[in-house]
Amino acid sequence: MSIKEIPESGMIFLCEEDDVFHIEESAVYKKMQGVKIAEFLLIKSRKVFVIEAKSSSPSPNNKIGFDGFIQEIHEKLLNAFSLGMAIFLNRHPQKETLPANFQNLDLSKNTQFILCLVIKGHKTEWLAPIQDELKKSLSGTMKTWALSPNAVVVMNDEIAREKGFIR
Repeated sequence: MSIKEIPESGMIFLCEEDDVFHIEESAVYKKMQGVKIAEFLLIKSRKVFVIEAKSSSPSPNNKIGFDGFIQEIHEKLLNAFSLGMAIFLNRHPQKETLPANFQNLDLSKNTQFILCLVIKGHKTEWLAPIQDELKKSLSGTMKTWALSPNAVVVMNDEIAREKGFIR
């Protein structure tokens, strides 16, 4: 298998080509207008990660900026997850060629989905408040899709590097 590099927000994500669906670059998404979306979907460790990358985030003390940030991330992750499911289920008239490992993806409860935000240069102690608020914001999605209580993850580039997401 070959490795695909995806540059996003000052980070280089490393993905096996058969394990990544760069939804932001998909033909179906390119025909849409006005829909915010996360960068890509990635199969890793038998889980499907919906990945959004950012180069920074506002402080939770900046209520207006922080709430807007959480809403934007919520929208992008939810739209990417929804569009990914719609493409898997052939809901769009335009056909999309999915990478090999997505073509046979088991969409039952056996597959765990993770909605993941990666923030470059963020201090580790700043991650928990963002993850808590994002989890609250996405609680309806988590309930309706029967996602794990751990389905929302926020990490910095240091953690992402340790877990093999970025170089």
